[in-house]
Amino acid sequence: MKAHKAKPKREQYAQLSNGNCKLSNKGISNMSTYKSLLQQKAELEAKIAEARKTELAHAVKQARELVAQFGLTADDVFGGKKAATGPRGTVAPKYRDPATGATWTGRGKPPKWIADKDRASFAI
Repeated sequence: MKAHKAKPKREQYAQLSNGNCKLSNKGISNMSTYKSLLQQKAELEAKIAEARKTELAHAVKQARELVAQFGLTADDVFGGKKAATGPRGTVAPKYRDPATGATWTGRGKPPKWIADKDRASFAI
């Protein structure tokens, strides 16, 4: 037996009347126009900003109290400084081309003189 699909209610479809498309306002108040919705959005955004400001001030106050109570430092709260990553030391070459004297450390893309060859014969 085939499942019967429920048909959408007529109010959900656009109604054509005299060539004009009219959408159903079911569930939406007549007072809710685009401009009033934008005004409500602006009011809500202002309330959100104010609530965030208040809660942020409270959170900062609590954090300061805890820092003072336990004598914490910035390193205690945020972790120590990361080790500085300076320039790395040079790596000694592992391979030498006997014909030219060119060397290669064995890192990165192999040069043409050693590519696809037995590296043991070029080992230093």
